Amino acid sequence: MEAPMTFAEATRYCFSHLTDFNGRGRRAEFWWYYLALQILSMVVVTVMMVILFVVMAGMLTAASAASTSDGSAATAVGGMIGVGIWYVVYFLILLAVNFLFVAAHVRRLHDVGQSGHWMWLALAGLGLVPLIMCIQDGQPYPNQWGPDPKEAERVAMLQYWGPGYAAPGYAAPGYAAPGYAAPQYAAPPAPPAPPAPPAPPAV
Repeated sequence: MEAPMTFAEATRYCFSHLTDFNGRGRRAEFWWYYLALQILSMVVVTVMMVILFVVMAGMLTAASAASTSDGSAATAVGGMIGVGIWYVVYFLILLAVNFLFVAAHVRRLHDVGQSGHWMWLALAGLGLVPLIMCIQDGQPYPNQWGPDPKEAERVAMLQYWGPGYAAPGYAAPGYAAPGYAAPQYAAPPAPPAPPAPPAPPAV
């Protein structure tokens, strides 16, 4: 049976397919990569906050050391420019992190049978909607975006449990619908026939 992707495998695969919006992506690939990007985002935010703290501390120190109003004004202007540059760099980094996420998200939406155009909701602040869609399992049959990435795993499961095992999912064209065969019971015996009426007396 094919094992699901590990954290390292999913991260490596998604980073090597940043511009691949075709095909389908299984849940393990998507959610491990999502975790990797969340960790990356936290590291970036922490580093940028430390840089902002250093800039603000330096600005306050320079302002307190300045003895003239011109020096204080120049220090304040320089500090404002530094903070503005920090915000621009921070925004660009977060934008880059979000870009790393788009292709994997589109492939995951394809796996559940949805169009990648759901990602446009993120521009309206509704990015949680396509993210929730990615929780469900992928369609257990080929769809318009490609074959089922878990097909080998499903086939191996069927072979392991035997022909009586019904894989999770639902029927699709070309696939047998998992059915339930009701047990067969013997029919109850027929009741005995009533006795024949006596023959009429001869005249």
